[in-house]
Amino acid sequence: MTLLLIFILTHLLTDFVLQTDRLVARKRTGERLAMIHHGLIHLVVGVILLALCGQLIVLNMLSLVLLSLGHVLLDMGKQRLKALLPRGETVVFLFDQALHLSLIFVLALLVQPIRWLLLSPTDRVLGILITIVFTLWSAGILIGCLLEDLRLREIEPGLLQTSRPAIGRYIGYLERGLIAFFLLSGSIASLALLATFKTLARFRQLDDQAFAEYYLLGTLLSLSFGIAGSFMLRIFI
Repeated sequence: MTLLLIFILTHLLTDFVLQTDRLVARKRTGERLAMIHHGLIHLVVGVILLALCGQLIVLNMLSLVLLSLGHVLLDMGKQRLKALLPRGETVVFLFDQALHLSLIFVLALLVQPIRWLLLSPTDRVLGILITIVFTLWSAGILIGCLLEDLRLREIEPGLLQTSRPAIGRYIGYLERGLIAFFLLSGSIASLALLATFKTLARFRQLDDQAFAEYYLLGTLLSLSFGIAGSFMLRIFI
């Protein structure tokens, strides 16, 4: 089970936390060197996690090398799929992640048996880290893809560009993190307070119906992932 969790955390950290906007832009152009660079980051992160968890043995290393190679090949295939589906960001994202996770499960299962009901302290720490990365970073990317694909009506120019994109991204991280924390602590009333503050911050922009729909959808998606994150944390804590 430990190896599976290490591989999942390696993938999430490499794809969502350590991957810079510049590297993403280079990969979108089909630059193979950028994809190899990304694969090397994946390999280094995996080696560090294996070492920290006491799993740095030859067989695990070989499976990690194969996983990193597969990661690069899947990224190359993803760029070709994007060219075929320019308006299907969500479909491409989900399909790509499904392939990555399938490869992870196969390689981990071949090397180490998976015992779902027997979680060691190391497994629990890895599970908590996976949940945090998924809830904050991975969910943010998926929400962005969904909002882009489902935006059926034009929003008045300027309404979505009222702050720097990075600020909006960090607000999303904080929002989902607070939702998960409030649910874990049983502070349901705090969720209403959070929703009130968020609505006040966008009050004037809500006059535009298209923006209001966009805002509501984004809020509900963020809430859903925050709730999912809190349930996942309960499993590992």
